[in-house]
Amino acid sequence: MADISTDVEIRSLQTLTAPQIQGVAALWKQQRRRIVTSFQGFSMVPTIFPGAAVEIVCEESASPGDVIVFLNRGEIVVHRLLATRGEWMLTRGDANDLLDPPVCRDAMVGRVTGLYRPEAVESLAGCVESKRQKLCRLTAQPFFNLSPSAASAVFASMRFAYRLLARLGRIAARHARLEKTPSDS
Repeated sequence: MADISTDVEIRSLQTLTAPQIQGVAALWKQQRRRIVTSFQGFSMVPTIFPGAAVEIVCEESASPGDVIVFLNRGEIVVHRLLATRGEWMLTRGDANDLLDPPVCRDAMVGRVTGLYRPEAVESLAGCVESKRQKLCRLTAQPFFNLSPSAASAVFASMRFAYRLLARLGRIAARHARLEKTPSDS
């Protein structure tokens, strides 16, 4: 656990718009500002639970394995950095199987240093990949290494196939339940 310095400020990033976050993030990155905030959402469970206070260092440096905060389509996203290629980053939430489309490094707000506690900042646990997560990463990452635009197209296809298979699974489960129901005759 790291000691909390007195310059840590508690902020609510959810009250800011995407352009406001981009503006203050640029200033905060120059100052390497540390902020404490929380996020809603389940994509980082079990590493970060919804509403858990986290400390963020506003900076541009991050390494694969770090949890980062970035803007994507006007939304704040907290996901783990898996790989970088030039100005592009490859990320995924610890609870997600599929990888995010490549994100430009300019979208990064900062790096999560740990879970905030009043007395200290607790380090984040590493992510243990499931077999399904590993399969998705190993299938998609070569396309990211080839070209971020190629990766975007592959990721979109993977998302479509993943949703289609999930829907077919729900239909098959519903059909199986209907077959097991005793008839009224």
